[in-house]
Amino acid sequence: MKEKIDFIYLSKFQFNDILNSGENIKGQAILTKKYFFILPDKITDAIGMSKRDNYNPEYFLKAKDDFSLIDPIEFDSEMISSLPECFVIPWSNFEKFEVNVGFFIFGGLKMKKKGLRITSAYIGNSKIRKEVKEFYNSLNK
Repeated sequence: MKEKIDFIYLSKFQFNDILNSGENIKGQAILTKKYFFILPDKITDAIGMSKRDNYNPEYFLKAKDDFSLIDPIEFDSEMISSLPECFVIPWSNFEKFEVNVGFFIFGGLKMKKKGLRITSAYIGNSKIRKEVKEFYNSLNK
């Protein structure tokens, strides 16, 4: 897999799903040509309870060492089988996916899955947001 062509890796991802599940998810994310994968390290719900280690990181950590050695289809298949269904989102399941590049800390993702309310996510600085926007736009050509 080639970075910025086959995938984008977000080392810091904070997903605020307060309106749907009442959860705040901190972790990582991978965007491939077909899927948006959320790799939650910590999930805090509305009453403050936390869950950790919500996925099996062994395969991902091995893949992260050298993504160029991984086949994109194999990667998607492995992530689908190792992540809970709610953290595997096909691009076709989004009614809205918008990247606001902004500047400094002002910007992020706005997403709306079919049948749910809009959510937001923090994905890093404006350089990372620009890369995500370009990657997403390349998928929709």
